[in-house]
Amino acid sequence: MRKHYTAAFKAEVVLELLKEEKTIAQISSEYGVHVTMLHRWKNTAVDNLSSIFEDESKKNALCVRRSSSAAVSLSSPNSCTQSPKSRFVVTMTLFHSCRA
Repeated sequence: MRKHYTAAFKAEVVLELLKEEKTIAQISSEYGVHVTMLHRWKNTAVDNLSSIFEDESKKNALCVRRSSSAAVSLSSPNSCTQSPKSRFVVTMTLFHSCRA
């Protein structure tokens, strides 16, 4: 069974990673999270860090554009060749990027 982690837990762990006071192996052992997952969380946080400082009106406009382009790509004939998992990832990415 897969473990599900809260956003608050992920943020706490990523902050610990960014401090660079401990090795990734130490943090992995301390929090009980695989090293690969820690790398993913850190990369996600670093990649999306600039969005914290975006102007709210620009952020909302960007969400509308992303939603429109994703809807088009998912409804296009080529979307039939996408796996259900990849369509789910696109949907969840849009959902998380347009929240708050």
